[in-house]
Amino acid sequence: MINDNIHKIQQIEVIINGTKMIIEDQEKIESITAIIMSDTLAEKPSVLITSQKAADLLGMSRPTLIKLSENGKIPFTKNGNRRMYYEQDIKNYMLKREKRSKSLEGLADLSEDLNMEL
Repeated sequence: MINDNIHKIQQIEVIINGTKMIIEDQEKIESITAIIMSDTLAEKPSVLITSQKAADLLGMSRPTLIKLSENGKIPFTKNGNRRMYYEQDIKNYMLKREKRSKSLEGLADLSEDLNMEL
């Protein structure tokens, strides 16, 4: 259901492909707001962050992050020419990386126990 505060909106400004429109029809405002809210909440309830902040969170350089993104390892979206990352996607990648690291440590420990070299 649409939030009751939406009924207080008198007009909204919408820019589509550089064309600015002022919408004052209450029914259209409610429809547009409902679409925006449902798409936003349904897709990703996560915050968008810059590539630099994402790289900092991952402890890597921005170029390394870009390469991982281009190879499909970390999803991103574009805002104009800028790559933006959902914070949750970055956290998910960190968890995957941590699990891989633990698996490799376990394999190294096992090889030591068996007196094998990797």
